[in-house]
Amino acid sequence: MINGLAWSDPGVVNCGGLTESLLEAELFGHEKGAFTGALQRRRGVFEQAHGGTLFLDEIGDMPQAMQVKLLRVLEDRAVTRVGGTASQAVDFRLICATHRDLRAEVQAGRFREDLFYRIHVIHLRIPPLRERREDIPWLAHRFLTEAGHRGREPIKRLSTQVEQALLTHDWPGNVRELKNAIERACVLSAGDQLVLEALFDEAVSWPVRVDGFGGGDLYGYLRACERSYIEKTLAENEGRIALTAEALGISRKNLWERMKRLGVLAAERESHDD
Repeated sequence: MINGLAWSDPGVVNCGGLTESLLEAELFGHEKGAFTGALQRRRGVFEQAHGGTLFLDEIGDMPQAMQVKLLRVLEDRAVTRVGGTASQAVDFRLICATHRDLRAEVQAGRFREDLFYRIHVIHLRIPPLRERREDIPWLAHRFLTEAGHRGREPIKRLSTQVEQALLTHDWPGNVRELKNAIERACVLSAGDQLVLEALFDEAVSWPVRVDGFGGGDLYGYLRACERSYIEKTLAENEGRIALTAEALGISRKNLWERMKRLGVLAAERESHDD
């Protein structure tokens, strides 16, 4: 609870999950008879968040027409319901989130510059999961617990091998990808702990055996897995670095760093790259 407002609907609105007309009615509310199906007056989330906090998720996906109306609410601290004429005073704390680069969206003309500077008071960047790997074990255990409670089954364990695989994966889909991987592995693992092969969609990412690796510690095995997968993906993309990086879901710089660390040769392939 924040300022008496629960972090659930109507305190949270996904701007990318509603059509423009539905989003307008959700934010501003509507009067009875304002449109087909409006059988009674309804307060919007701005009014309901009065004295509390409103979280607008994926604000970067908000249509431009709605951006204008949002800017007016933030400037005037008042809203007018759809189909109404009287304005209602509102006072709330606004928190926004987006997966987009809003500065780039402003430059491209898809997001209003005046709205950007109106909401850009305190900027918090949440780094991708690959930049905060120390959080991965805690999140994995959290998702294991949730999956066990939801399925009313004993909570499965993470083996050392699975935990190392989680820590070395780049997670281009961030926390959502990790959660889905844990849930999938819970379903596909029959025993009391997760099975490595059930963790990822691409079985080739974590092969049971890697040619050229005759044993050793887990770190050496995972290193051989990573090198084998990069070499295979390079070959599939005719040595083109940009295409290979895209297929792996990492940046070109990240790919070059990994190739250098793993000793993957690409001198002859550079000329083929864009």
